[in-house]
Amino acid sequence: MSEEDYKNEEPIVETTHGKIRGKLLHGIYGDPYYCFESVPYAASPLGPHRFKSPRPLQPWTGIRECTITGPVCLQLYNNKLVGSEDCLNLSIYVKLLRSSKPLPILVYVHGGMFKRGDYTRRDWGPDYLMQEELIVISVGHRLGAYGFLSFPDDPTLEVSGNAGLKDIICALRWIKANASNFNGDPMNITLGGHSSGSISVQWLLASSQTEGLFHRAILQGGYGPESQCLPNIAYRLAVQQGYQGPNESRFIFEYLKGLPSEQLADFHALTDEEKNMGLLIAFAPVVEASWCNDAVVTSEPVLAQRTSWSNHIPLLLGATENESLYSSYGKYTKDPTFYEKIHSEPQRKLPNVLQWRCPLELQHLLGKQLLAVHIGRLCEAIELDSYNLVYHNMHRFVESRRRYSTQPVYLQRFAMDSRKFSFYRNRALGDVFIPGVGHADELLFLFHRPGFSVAVCKNSDEYKTMRRMVSMWSAFITRGNPNTPEIEPQLWSPVDPTSAYKCLNVDRELTLIESPEYRKNLVRDGWYKQAELPLY
Repeated sequence: MSEEDYKNEEPIVETTHGKIRGKLLHGIYGDPYYCFESVPYAASPLGPHRFKSPRPLQPWTGIRECTITGPVCLQLYNNKLVGSEDCLNLSIYVKLLRSSKPLPILVYVHGGMFKRGDYTRRDWGPDYLMQEELIVISVGHRLGAYGFLSFPDDPTLEVSGNAGLKDIICALRWIKANASNFNGDPMNITLGGHSSGSISVQWLLASSQTEGLFHRAILQGGYGPESQCLPNIAYRLAVQQGYQGPNESRFIFEYLKGLPSEQLADFHALTDEEKNMGLLIAFAPVVEASWCNDAVVTSEPVLAQRTSWSNHIPLLLGATENESLYSSYGKYTKDPTFYEKIHSEPQRKLPNVLQWRCPLELQHLLGKQLLAVHIGRLCEAIELDSYNLVYHNMHRFVESRRRYSTQPVYLQRFAMDSRKFSFYRNRALGDVFIPGVGHADELLFLFHRPGFSVAVCKNSDEYKTMRRMVSMWSAFITRGNPNTPEIEPQLWSPVDPTSAYKCLNVDRELTLIESPEYRKNLVRDGWYKQAELPLY
């Protein structure tokens, strides 16, 4: 790499659909890279195409300017509407447009509970990853009702659900077809995601539609092996927006299709019962009807992943040491009766799938078992939420891979506590400081957060941890093995197929330890067995 590589400050790339112009940028530590923003990969999903599968992109003439960040999917953010329903674009960051070998590619899916989030460098800059010879591509896709409304009972409407996941599949096809145009290797693509983006990756790993589109995967802070089935959700959305017709799909669809985009961005119709179950998301991936020709999955991922093509590729899975720390701490400390509530109705703290699919008598029995495992102090109540939200579903995925895959799974536990890098703690708790590492804290060591992240001294623990995280991700993206000289002498071994599994604990020092959550996860396994529900 030399200055010769960066002489052109406005590079032009010929894609399969036309020419685009990007720009040369420099990261927070001065590292140069090329940036192409608001690059379309599918036709506009507006008008009659709302809620439906993405359509092929039409070619253009001339040079398309791709130098300004594109809109996110229309969403409510800080009580303001931002973005656009027309959001099927990519942000493409390229370390080198020419090199002796094509570059490996990371395709990244942002989080945000399937209803919000930003795929651009406004929220997640590639500055740290651009210290490596990589291409990083972040996918803009439909969220909320735009991306996950479904009418499975009426094939004539062609709205089987999962339009947001189908957007990502469409993007992967475009990326594979255009990789070489950006000096990328179409046979070396890693799909990664965080939180709901990670759940999306898990569903795509279980889908036959994605075979051959990527070659390894990274999942961080989000796992979801079952669908979330809320009754009459489309009807409830329509009624909230003024609909007065019958609860029939064809009438509801026509009504919602004709509404202004802004009216679909904010939905507050979860019932008290659903909220008591801990549900936060109205629209999410669903198991699709068999009539759908481009269905992502037609059975629950927990079943589909057993025989999936993706059992033949390596995975990197991760979480933080206390995923629900920030969300649960505030909730519990503001409610002095929370212990009383948990002890009086412990079944309300069971995983959602057990509340949906178990008879009430069994729920009460399992609730008593839950109290014996978790509840005693505030930290244990917070820990309980972490197991419900992340740890046990992550464990179930690991166990599925141990049974049905011969490819390695690398398990990571992020425990580096830094006030300088804890954006989400600062946002959630303000001046209140509690120790620990919560949901999304690891992202600040992988991506630059404009307006928060600052360049730190290169001999600081934060910089060393950032370099380790980036180096491990880069090694995995490049060759499917995260071991790298930057973490020596520690060796990161994959999960053993037979014994209690170990994870790499990422703190100021790196250590390979037995997963601290493993034993309690085994107890939770027993709940699924008692309920006769698929475990893995």
